[in-house]
Amino acid sequence: MNQKSKRNKKETKGYSEILEINEELKQNFRKRVAEFTQESVPNLWEEPYCNIHWVPVDGGEIRVLHIKPENPTSIRPIVLLSGWQAMAYLFEDMFKIFYNRVEIYFVETREKYSSKIKRRKTDFSVSQKARDTQAVIEYFKLDKQDFVLFGTCWGATIVLQGLLDGVLKAPTTIAFSPMYKLWLNKFLLKYIIPLIPSFIIAIILKIVSYFLFIGEKAEIQKNRMLHVIRDAEVWKWKKTALAAKNLNLFGKLSTILEEVLVISGTEDRVHKANDIPRFADELPNGRFFNFGIDEYKREAAMGLILLEYSKITFEQKVPNFFVEYEKDLQ
Repeated sequence: MNQKSKRNKKETKGYSEILEINEELKQNFRKRVAEFTQESVPNLWEEPYCNIHWVPVDGGEIRVLHIKPENPTSIRPIVLLSGWQAMAYLFEDMFKIFYNRVEIYFVETREKYSSKIKRRKTDFSVSQKARDTQAVIEYFKLDKQDFVLFGTCWGATIVLQGLLDGVLKAPTTIAFSPMYKLWLNKFLLKYIIPLIPSFIIAIILKIVSYFLFIGEKAEIQKNRMLHVIRDAEVWKWKKTALAAKNLNLFGKLSTILEEVLVISGTEDRVHKANDIPRFADELPNGRFFNFGIDEYKREAAMGLILLEYSKITFEQKVPNFFVEYEKDLQ
């Protein structure tokens, strides 16, 4: 079968069966999330509960939050890339799992308001963000030890692009609800947005933000996106969006030889459930996991997944508890 035929087959393939999950397994996962959830934690994304580092990257600096418990229960650290503009404070439920257990490097990518990036002639592409991430890994000398690289949403897109480009290296790589392309309308990206000044876009976003998610049933994701829009430094968004206007990971992933663990999150207007297993299907060494994650426990579920992976070495590959949640893509 030629490459075009294989690609067309993947585009039309349905994944309804592997997106289903046994109710007992689903409940077992939820019980484990509840078991490891702590009632309340301090704001780990603020000093003195974390150390804030400014890591030099091409065109400026990005901020990295380093959270290191005195006596962690984990044996290897996590490097975490969140979604587009999603700041650490939006992941409080995840930190309720992490607190005093996991060492984490929360990488605030260059489209976020915290970055110190030159405004003119600076690269905001996904590939550049992948290079930034490798710079973080080398800055903390993590390239010389075992660690987990975890990307969620747009952060997972950055991780996969970095693997495609051959610039990112990690012992264990996890992509949680990755996106294969930017969710914005391509016509707007090509013909409208380039013509609109950033300050006008900022005004438009404030006016229309609540209307963008009318009918969205995933309330937590909706509220997160409203926070993301509120935090926007619009000129960075504009440059990032224009740099990603032609991005499409599907049809390219077959060149990534590293093992990648792909995990299905929850479905909403931005994340389509049927897209997620396709990532693992196209990856030669992709592995797909479905935990039946509930929207209201999405961040806590991410926390548990990472806690379990932080407690094993690269050699073990998958935590014992997770073995039953892997789905066969054949």
